[in-house]
Amino acid sequence: MSRSPLGKLNNKRTFIRKLVLDVVKPHEPDIIEVADAISKLDGVKKVEVEVRDYDSNIERLMLVVEGDDLDEDDIMELIKYYGGNVASIDGVTVESEEFAD
Repeated sequence: MSRSPLGKLNNKRTFIRKLVLDVVKPHEPDIIEVADAISKLDGVKKVEVEVRDYDSNIERLMLVVEGDDLDEDDIMELIKYYGGNVASIDGVTVESEEFAD
């Protein structure tokens, strides 16, 4: 019987360092306002926004958020506050470090 690798995960703390999000939002507020608001969240160091598609009602964005210990729930909540919706999480970078028991 093989052993589960989950036992080896107990001494690690993980940090989300980067999220790549596919976001759909109305034209207002503009991408500068949204990026500025996200950049003010705890742990965020860098925000990149690229408009991927644009029509009369909405724009589709690639949103890249980088930092030390990102809180994806806070980021998603802020996007919703500005009228956006996360269509998908297209990428993530997670780092871990061991801690003493």
